[in-house]
Amino acid sequence: MSDIIQSIVQGASPSMAEVVDALGERLPLLHELEATPQDPQWHAEGNVLIHTGMVLDEAYKLLQTDLQGIAPIRRAALVLGAALHDIAKPLTTREREIDGRIRLVCPRHELQGRSYLALELAGCLGFPLLDLVMALTGYHNGLEACLAR
Repeated sequence: MSDIIQSIVQGASPSMAEVVDALGERLPLLHELEATPQDPQWHAEGNVLIHTGMVLDEAYKLLQTDLQGIAPIRRAALVLGAALHDIAKPLTTREREIDGRIRLVCPRHELQGRSYLALELAGCLGFPLLDLVMALTGYHNGLEACLAR
């Protein structure tokens, strides 16, 4: 298990920049998040790195309030799931005409992200943590189911 992942399991709250620095060699798509645009109608905040950092910050807020005291493995899964949930957007983002307008879409990025993480993190995370992170990445809306496991 990498040092940053171990620190997250132990309660650390690294910034998105720290996650990219620590895991970017193992997960090179992290380095592409900043250059990956998002459709401004759905994500006015900007590129995927900005969005992901905001999601990570919200996860930390939840962990200080509603999810305070959850098991360390579930806490780590939430942090890693937030930081990695859009990992495949660099692979899937493209333009598509929708209702006569050119829009940015990223079809099936959740499932591709889950597969990517399964391959790249299999030797880095124990199965229970990997399973939870893959669930959060692959289903984005699976927070309650993930934490109930």
